[in-house]
Amino acid sequence: MNIGKRFALISLCIFFAINSTNALEMLPLGEHLPNFDLKDSKSRLFTLKDIEGYLTLLVYVKPGQEDSQRLLENCQRWLTVIPALQVVAISCETSKYETDFGFPILLDAEKTVYDSWQVRVFPTLVLVDERGIVVWTKA
Repeated sequence: MNIGKRFALISLCIFFAINSTNALEMLPLGEHLPNFDLKDSKSRLFTLKDIEGYLTLLVYVKPGQEDSQRLLENCQRWLTVIPALQVVAISCETSKYETDFGFPILLDAEKTVYDSWQVRVFPTLVLVDERGIVVWTKA
């Protein structure tokens, strides 16, 4: 891992250290993120392979929810401060966001990721290192 990515990972872990417990039991810390395949609003397919090689913050959101909207706006700002970070949002509905946040928003209308990760709180965050290892979760 290069110095920039390592610094970004350490910075994010400190920033997110509000809750040190694993928020999603189905995504154990230190384990590989399970594969997924979801399309974005432009019908582009995304899988785990698309995030490997990048420090990635996955954010599972619900359209129209104030906390989800605020998180997406914050992620947009974090991208300018932490250039080594990649953000990928996952929406539980097919509703399209009016704002282009500068990162993909994948659609999980059938709730396959929702069910496999056992998401129960919106928003939910998952930080994955460049090897696809879950390093932090927050619900």
